[in-house]
Amino acid sequence: MKLTSILFFIFTSLVVTQGNSQELSVFPGFLSQKYYEDNNEISRQEFDSLLTNEKQSSTSWKKTKRDTNLSLLAAVAEIGCVYWALSAAANQKNPTAPIVGLIATTGISVGFSLSASKHRREAILAYNESKDFGSLNIGQTANGLGLVVSF
Repeated sequence: MKLTSILFFIFTSLVVTQGNSQELSVFPGFLSQKYYEDNNEISRQEFDSLLTNEKQSSTSWKKTKRDTNLSLLAAVAEIGCVYWALSAAANQKNPTAPIVGLIATTGISVGFSLSASKHRREAILAYNESKDFGSLNIGQTANGLGLVVSF
């Protein structure tokens, strides 16, 4: 009986400790962002698939992609407004309309960029919280050696 309980104890602790949570994080790089799962760098596609497949973070991640695309679209419109303003100034025309367009598209681009950043943060936190179920290890307890649950 003792042997089976010891073997069960060891088997359970080994199986449960294999399920430790995988934490996602994003760090800014020089020209792009670097994505990590625990300490391992992963590609953008792997990061995207992890967040898309997780039910809790999928909605926020979709909003992140939408807001990022709208921000980039507004940035392209900014470039068009800059060209329009420079063309109006070179042709001695009133540059008020292009400058107003430039200011508006800049505000829209910054707004969507901030919104995308907020949704990205929410998606990563939702993913990490859904994977944080604690771990079960063999360790020292108040009564000697036993199972230690850590959260």
